[in-house]
Amino acid sequence: MNCNLFGALSLFQACLPSMRARGDGRLIFVTSGAANNRPPGYLASYAASKAALASLVRSIAIEHGKDGIRCNGVHLGPVDGENFRPWIAGLAEQKGISFEKCFNEYLETEFPLRYVPTARECAGTVPYLASDLARVVTGQGISVNGGQWFAMQVGMHADIFVPPGASRHECRPTAGHFPVDTLLSVKAFLSSHRVWLRRKAWGL
Repeated sequence: MNCNLFGALSLFQACLPSMRARGDGRLIFVTSGAANNRPPGYLASYAASKAALASLVRSIAIEHGKDGIRCNGVHLGPVDGENFRPWIAGLAEQKGISFEKCFNEYLETEFPLRYVPTARECAGTVPYLASDLARVVTGQGISVNGGQWFAMQVGMHADIFVPPGASRHECRPTAGHFPVDTLLSVKAFLSSHRVWLRRKAWGL
């Protein structure tokens, strides 16, 4: 937590005055797909710290957009290299199979691209977010992990009409219960049928 969350927060606080003075700031925090997906059981504290960092990204974007500051996160998964391959080797040993067989099985079950990204490939998203090409991108978590995990923005909901006497929580779908593509479809439907929904809610 000290490294993943408070380290990033302390760095932001140190940079904030100069960013405000310039009226421009581009913050990119490296977080993880474990922040918003089901992580392995032994990564509970890690996942919690990355989830907090992902929340910090959104909070900074909301609170300091008026200062010209953009803040985004890059959600990584496994990165091919000196940490990942020994882990696969250990997994292969546990299963009693070869490294190659274990590696290929992992690709088949975890990666739609059948490919584990390298650090250089993952890093390519950072200069984009720091550039003027991403001028209108803020508060986002971009998954850069070969498709292993998909980022889900917390708080996404359909803009649904709430009749008197009902709570908004009872009337809206939440990101915890619906996949993002379903939420987007629901939101598009509700946006195009808002008047009809209001009439139905009032029995008109």
